[in-house]
Amino acid sequence: MSQYTAPNLTIDAANGTTYAYRRFGRTGTIPVVFLQHFRGNLDNWDPALVDDLAADREVILIDNSGVGLSTGTTPYTVKGLARDILAFTDALGLTEIDLLGFSLGGFVAQEVALLRPRLVRRLVLAGTGPKGGRGMHGWTEEINSHACKDVQDATDVFYLFFAPPRQARPRARSSSNGSSLGNRTATKFRRWPCATRRRKRSPTGASRT
Repeated sequence: MSQYTAPNLTIDAANGTTYAYRRFGRTGTIPVVFLQHFRGNLDNWDPALVDDLAADREVILIDNSGVGLSTGTTPYTVKGLARDILAFTDALGLTEIDLLGFSLGGFVAQEVALLRPRLVRRLVLAGTGPKGGRGMHGWTEEINSHACKDVQDATDVFYLFFAPPRQARPRARSSSNGSSLGNRTATKFRRWPCATRRRKRSPTGASRT
């Protein structure tokens, strides 16, 4: 059984959310719970990774509250997302897990380990850091303009995760001492994107006033 052939399962948690998840792989092992990236759901994991791990371990993929096929409302804080995961693991009766968190999922995984250290045996953090750590976001002005739109389309979302096409990048020019410099405006970094906006964004990308 693989990620795309494993059936979607549901379970009702004490917090009122019905969680959608997939559970497959080698039974009798400590399960690896996958926590996905910003705006991701259980279909966003690469089967090349998940299926390889499932050959030796049981794996669990989950849709957070308000995401994908799960009911409920998505929390607006990392701690809220972590408590969301704890509600899910409690509903499944899990007492020991390994956590794999990617990007935002890594923030959540660290918080889960802090809230309930006895639950987490091992923590695997990929492409992540401290939750909202100072200086973590270093978007260029070009990417920042896409990230801060109140209404985003597919092109704007791609800018957050992929480099723009080569022809869209600013051409380098030479300084008086011969070194190569990029366009100063395009390469200026903004540390806290959208911080001055009046609208707040949830971890799923939805906006609220």
